[in-house]
Amino acid sequence: MAFTRFRSFDGSQIAWTEYGSGSPTLILCDGIGCAGYVWKYAIPLFSKAHRIIHWHYPGHGESSMPPDWDRSSIADLAHHLECVLDAARVEPPFVLVGHSMGVQVILEYAVRNPTRPHALIPICGSYGHVLDTFHGNGALKTIHPYLQRVAERLPGFARKVWRAAGASSLTYYAAILTELNGDLMTPEDFLPYVEHMRRLDPAYFARMLGKAAEHTVERSLRTLTTPTLIIAAEHDSFTPYWLSQRMHALMPHSRLVQLPLGSHAAPIELPDHMNLAIEDFLADLKSREQNQHAEGVAQATRYRPREAKPARESAKKSRSSSRGR
Repeated sequence: MAFTRFRSFDGSQIAWTEYGSGSPTLILCDGIGCAGYVWKYAIPLFSKAHRIIHWHYPGHGESSMPPDWDRSSIADLAHHLECVLDAARVEPPFVLVGHSMGVQVILEYAVRNPTRPHALIPICGSYGHVLDTFHGNGALKTIHPYLQRVAERLPGFARKVWRAAGASSLTYYAAILTELNGDLMTPEDFLPYVEHMRRLDPAYFARMLGKAAEHTVERSLRTLTTPTLIIAAEHDSFTPYWLSQRMHALMPHSRLVQLPLGSHAAPIELPDHMNLAIEDFLADLKSREQNQHAEGVAQATRYRPREAKPARESAKKSRSSSRGR
């Protein structure tokens, strides 16, 4: 696939690509450390009827490292998203679709621009403070600062360990034992993620993860009136199912769909289930718009104000009336 790159607000060279055509446009936002592996089965289906924009975060995929690593917060990523929309000349309506950390990115964007997205589709993600709930405990939150310090102070050592950890398919089988549902996916589905992670800078990854851990939009969710489809996996231990339940309770115009037996990688474990839920949601949006349009036409037809008489004709009748007197 061919990527287009542009200079974003902070000097980063951000890469994006597109597929298909049709409205609404779907904007795909990845999780941290990802460059599109979860959209493997979604893009071929939805590009038949929609324009799809997929972009890479700074330091990911085809995008460059950011000049300033401290500009890696969720707010910064939402700003990059705004720049992608401009660079790709995306016109309304558009739907923001986010997986994992991408959920935080699209929610942050929606809070900042509540009238712009046509709809939101958060998948297997959280509204914030993601390390607080990782695997149901705060262990990673506790050790993360120490891991980040090692990665930044000993970059050569950190890169060797990082790349060795993902050097073989053993990483896949380790993931099967700890998180993924091996009965629902193949190594070919997951290994692109492993290969991409190996190419990332571990110090930058740790910095970005720390920024994601600090972020939350929980208090703003009630203000969002954008139609939202929340997709959650039953056995997601990265962002547990109850987080999606709470998100659903806080968002007044949301619906919640559970992917049974799925893990954090549910989009490639249960692609048919996920894609069907998205298809139904988009179809409902279209049906609602058509009904609103029909109601508007019907109201306009019922109310037809009396046409005003031309000024010349009114003046003529007025003069005739005066002569009669």
